[in-house]
Amino acid sequence: MQSAPFCLIGGVLSTAVPPGRASPRHARPTPMVDSAPPIHNGPRRSNPAPLPPEPDMPPPLSVSKLVMALLTASALVAAQPVPDEDHRRSLIADAEAARDAGLHDRAVSLATQAGQIRWTPSLRMLVAEEHLALQHGVDALDHATHCLVGAEADPGVRNRARIIAACRAIIDLLQPQVGRLRLVLPASPPPGLRLRVNGRELPRSAWSAAFPVMSGTALIEADGEGVTAFRTTVTVFGGTESELRLRFTEPPPPPPRVVSPPTDRPSSPR
Repeated sequence: MQSAPFCLIGGVLSTAVPPGRASPRHARPTPMVDSAPPIHNGPRRSNPAPLPPEPDMPPPLSVSKLVMALLTASALVAAQPVPDEDHRRSLIADAEAARDAGLHDRAVSLATQAGQIRWTPSLRMLVAEEHLALQHGVDALDHATHCLVGAEADPGVRNRARIIAACRAIIDLLQPQVGRLRLVLPASPPPGLRLRVNGRELPRSAWSAAFPVMSGTALIEADGEGVTAFRTTVTVFGGTESELRLRFTEPPPPPPRVVSPPTDRPSSPR
């Protein structure tokens, strides 16, 4: 028996039927939906109610328009101020008000909190000027240096020329007055060691590095576990580096406790 040839119709494999011969299985196409008459539970209406009109639908967006809409929405979201930036602006406004009122400590504190959110050259300038008013030369020089570097690296900074001039003036004023001090510690520092320079604790990262100090007499204080706390001074000259070697000693032993022997009291007569 010769089999009928196969052909591909609309992506479906089908058996070709010779002309003039009806296929017993495919004589009539199978309907895609149920063709049985509908079942009516009530009286049949001669004129069915018209369907409500379909609402007008907007034409579909093209791919380019859809991309542009997404980009516009993203830009609008990015343009919304974040809560941290709102808080930062409020801190800066309060810092400027404190500066105008002569409350330089408060101005430094508020401006530093704003900088912890985001630093800018103008904010660095504000902090440098307030430290300078408090005679914190090292801190003023540090912030003025960051201010100058940031402003010179970014041409888009607002009031760039004025900020650069102000920060450079602070650097020119303080740089000749600042020296550097290096503390030389023993190979095994005592546990719990704390170092203070002019009343401010020195971070561990600066223990073996030369750190800036205003010229003049610097007060060094140290204490730790199992060593005698001490304080000493060193003279620092502007534009130079000084070195101080620290030596720790064990505290002297406590004096022995003297116990007085009991004294015999004469018995009273009866």
